[in-house]
Amino acid sequence: MSQDANYIPALRFRFLTPLYDPVLRWGMREDTFKNRLIKEARIAPNSLVLDLGCGTGTLTIPSLLLACRSV
Repeated sequence: MSQDANYIPALRFRFLTPLYDPVLRWGMREDTFKNRLIKEARIAPNSLVLDLGCGTGTLTIPSLLLACRSV
């Protein structure tokens, strides 16, 4: 059995994986939630951010736009 056999792609099926981010944006207020999370975390320019389990990077990318350094 390969290691890939236990992998469950986003939205359960591989062909749906490219739709994961658009579905989340449509189904929940992801932008509002993540912008508020960045604000509440007090991420400021030149902050060093460690994003564990970054997934598709929809939280990492806005953090980098604030001129943060990402690890």
